[in-house]
This record gives sequence, C-alpha cells and structure tokens, in this order.
Amino acid sequence: MNHSVGLTVPYATELNGLVATFTLTEGATANVGDTEQSSEVTPNDFTNPVTYTLTAQDAVTTQNWVVTVSKAAPSSAKEIISFRFEALNPPSTGVINAGEHSISIEVPFGTNVTALVPNIALSDFAIVSPASGVAQNFTNPVNYTVTAQDGTQQIW
Repeated sequence: MNHSVGLTVPYATELNGLVATFTLTEGATANVGDTEQSSEVTPNDFTNPVTYTLTAQDAVTTQNWVVTVSKAAPSSAKEIISFRFEALNPPSTGVINAGEHSISIEVPFGTNVTALVPNIALSDFAIVSPASGVAQNFTNPVNYTVTAQDGTQQIW
C-alpha cells in the first residue's frame, strides 16, 4: 500500500525550510533520514518529495509516508484596485474603468498637479511602476505598468 500526502502551497512559498504539522499515534516517532521529526518544529526541504519513516511504539514496526508539496500557479491578476491622492484636502479618489484599464480623478481647484503622490492598491502579489507613494507630474496622463506574479503586464 502506497502511503502518501500531497498538498499545494501558494506560489511564493519557499519550499526549503518548511515545517510540517502532524499528529502521530501515542508512542510513535517520525524520522526523515536520521533526523527525528517534531510537529511544528523540524524544518525540511520539500523541493522534492520527502519520506517520513514512522516507527510504532514497539520500536520495530515502520511505515514510510511520502509527502509531496507542489506550488500553486502564480497569480495573473494585474488590477489597480484603488488610486488615491491622500495628501490632498479633501483626499481625491480615482474612478477606475477596469475594462479600459484607465483611471480618472478630479482634484480640488488650484491643486499643483506637477508633484502629486498617489496611493495605489493592487491585486494580490502584483507590483506597479512607477511605484505607489512616488510623486508624479500629472500635467499629462501618466502610464502605470502593473506586473502580475506570473510576469504578465497591463498598462493603465
């Protein structure tokens, strides 16, 4: 009988140094190679399948379990969720048109638009360039490139 455990972790998870949580029957022990394992304590490299050898309370009976950890696919989300100028009084919030990948925003009359600092919220794991929190000259439209975790990009 093949005893195995398979699980999937988020894409960005580092597989070397993962610490497993497990429960053994009373008196049983677990080893990976020569290293005794303790639940929620002992790190292992799960880049490749890891074999846990379980030894029963009788210290003779053993059973191997193979644990295989896979990474989920990287996120392809590259959306701007919100775009605000927090420092303005009152703060200005952009209107996002996701279909056209555009944002329009009104600022108070008389605002100097040559060095506005946007606060930009993105899809999980995405990054944006120019970065959120960096002053930009908005005299003309500014392009923002959002890069998803999978490396795909969208210009806003």
